[in-house]
Amino acid sequence: MPSLIQDCRETGWSFDNLILPLVPGSWKRLARRLVPEPLPDWIATGFASRVALHDRWQQRPTIPAFPTSAQRDLYGTLTSGWHAFQQDAVNRLQAEAGIEGRSPLHDRNLIEFALAIPESQRRRGSLTKYVLRQATGGILPESVRTRLSKAEFSHLYVQAIERECPERRLSSLCLVDDGYLSSAGVRRLHAAYRDGAADAHALWMILATESWYRALFN
Repeated sequence: MPSLIQDCRETGWSFDNLILPLVPGSWKRLARRLVPEPLPDWIATGFASRVALHDRWQQRPTIPAFPTSAQRDLYGTLTSGWHAFQQDAVNRLQAEAGIEGRSPLHDRNLIEFALAIPESQRRRGSLTKYVLRQATGGILPESVRTRLSKAEFSHLYVQAIERECPERRLSSLCLVDDGYLSSAGVRRLHAAYRDGAADAHALWMILATESWYRALFN
């Protein structure tokens, strides 16, 4: 309990970091079985059944016990499939551009050190990456070392979607014809996106996967 309270002081009081860490894992698994999280309705039900997608959707990775919820979150991020996919994609893009990339913050010793330090060294209120900011004093320009803002790229999703003429492209998807996506679900997703009720990422993924699918199989 003291470590949980300390986590909340450093990261903010919320249901996710105050209540959920106290709920036993067995209760969470039971809740997911009783009230399963539905699949997006733009995925074709036949395809989802054929590959047991719903069961896989409900699975959660096993994370070792850590003293604090912050450490569990860090471990979960570093070992997630999405993180591995992102790193692989970045490495491929770098190779195509003739660049040999490096990821010094992925050094095992540094990761173990970062997991071991108290949360107060990672975050101080709204100031994130506290220990890194302190270590780079006199090395980085102060405007970079102390800034709280981050680059924001969501507008690129919108630009990419509009460049693809979505009304025309989404009306004739090979992924729909071959049984992977639901035409009605895709139309609802597009309408929600137009109304500002859905973000651009899912729609962008559909269009990007459609381009890949056509290039590879058509």
